[in-house]
Amino acid sequence: RAPATVTVSLPSDQSAGTYTPVVKIAGKPDTAFPSTLSLTAAPPSEVRSAEPSAASTARSSPVRVILDSFPGASSPSDVSVEFEWPLTGLVAAATVSAVERADPSVHPDAVQRMVVDIAAPVGTGVTEGAVTLRALHRQFPVQSVCSRQFKFVDEGQPTVLRLDVEDDSSGTDNANLLSRAASLTLPISTPTDISILIGNAPTDVPTADWFVYIGEARAQVSHAERGQASTEGVADTTARLLLTSISFESAATVYGMVVFGDKNAGCDTDCCRDSSCSAGCTAETACLTLEYFDDSRPSISVVAGQRGPDIGGGM
Repeated sequence: RAPATVTVSLPSDQSAGTYTPVVKIAGKPDTAFPSTLSLTAAPPSEVRSAEPSAASTARSSPVRVILDSFPGASSPSDVSVEFEWPLTGLVAAATVSAVERADPSVHPDAVQRMVVDIAAPVGTGVTEGAVTLRALHRQFPVQSVCSRQFKFVDEGQPTVLRLDVEDDSSGTDNANLLSRAASLTLPISTPTDISILIGNAPTDVPTADWFVYIGEARAQVSHAERGQASTEGVADTTARLLLTSISFESAATVYGMVVFGDKNAGCDTDCCRDSSCSAGCTAETACLTLEYFDDSRPSISVVAGQRGPDIGGGM
């Protein structure tokens, strides 16, 4: 008799362990495998990344989600992605538009890296703030569920567009201090002057009522100005503020806030941690983050090339 090849799919509900498969043929005695088969537990699924890391509350934004150790999927209907707002408990589903295996050479059903394209939800209850992005495979909802933090942004609210060190006289490499995001890295040893560029600044609040808080302390604003109006008389909603002598006693991540108007008692810079300021502050605000480092500690700077031959030698 010629040998036969039989391809089987293992049941998905088996627990990790050692098994002895048995071949059953109608009318024939059972035939046990000559050796055991070991099933190992798959690593937990993980949301490796979500790009961009924020979506608009006003329009459906495209987001690409990378899932690691995720069961293979061949159709958008195989995957569910949803967002949960911790403050309200709202759960809103995203629209999955495409799924793709990161490595086509891997078996379609194997646990692998998956690339999932979604459209973020909009509508009632979709508000600004930090949320939980949750993904799962519909066929394996318990084994595959995974999550990460995500953010929804109200694009009509004031936003810090850029933070700059106004006068880099501290001797610190300026490349480590500039950032186009709402974050800036500063040394603790030297008070630093900072320039803040704001977008969507309110046009009905006078510059004298613009305040900046770093942690619990109010910073000294040395200058505040609006952008120039257009020739048609349309107001420019950009604004620029200069802060003087910003310093901190120890290395830390410190949240800051630009407040346009009076700061009420329940309005605290900690709301920048989870983007919940619109709920606690009566005035319009814009958040920023300052990363203070201890520049008195030893540090390493790369002063030569970062590549070398595999046999060793000088750099």
